[in-house]
Amino acid sequence: MSFFVRKFRQSNGKTWLNRAAMAPRHPSEIRRIARGYENRSLRRMVQQALASPYFPWFFLVRNLQNLTSEPRWRRLPIRLREVASMRLLLERSRFFLELAAWRRHQPAVLETSASFRLTHEEALGYCNHCGACCEIASGRAQFPAVTPFPARWQGLFAAGLGRWHRFCPFLWERPPGGSLCAIHPWRPLACRVFEKEECDYLKKGLIP
Repeated sequence: MSFFVRKFRQSNGKTWLNRAAMAPRHPSEIRRIARGYENRSLRRMVQQALASPYFPWFFLVRNLQNLTSEPRWRRLPIRLREVASMRLLLERSRFFLELAAWRRHQPAVLETSASFRLTHEEALGYCNHCGACCEIASGRAQFPAVTPFPARWQGLFAAGLGRWHRFCPFLWERPPGGSLCAIHPWRPLACRVFEKEECDYLKKGLIP
């Protein structure tokens, strides 16, 4: 898992628009990361997820980097940290592929409840897709009245993907850089009412 940290350090000084350059896009690099899994099916799953340009690699690296400042993580023996990091990647890969498979069967645009919808200007006026507001592991699961995805996914938004995960399960990356919400037309109320002042605070506090 030192590979993650090295990739993160290589990204220092780059803007978020260029951050996708640090992703492991070459097949040999992807195989190198997946080699840590003894089970062949798990290796294939991780390789498939990492091969996608939408896999949230940058946020996964930030996740691991942020963990280094948490006392509980720092108290773990190095070997257990490596195991936890591998599990983090595996859990993220598994859900990413589940979500990707679901999206392939959805229409490009789906109308949502008017009570949850923001105007185009409100939604895009200050957002530069830095993803800082999505780097919150869980939140209140107040979704539109009708959503086309499995009900248990709302629970994932509320509880997060599991221990050590520090960003939203539905956060993807969009090539060549920037955040992408995989369920944007059906995102919960907390995401829709996020204000500019809160956005500015997060950018100043979380963005290098």
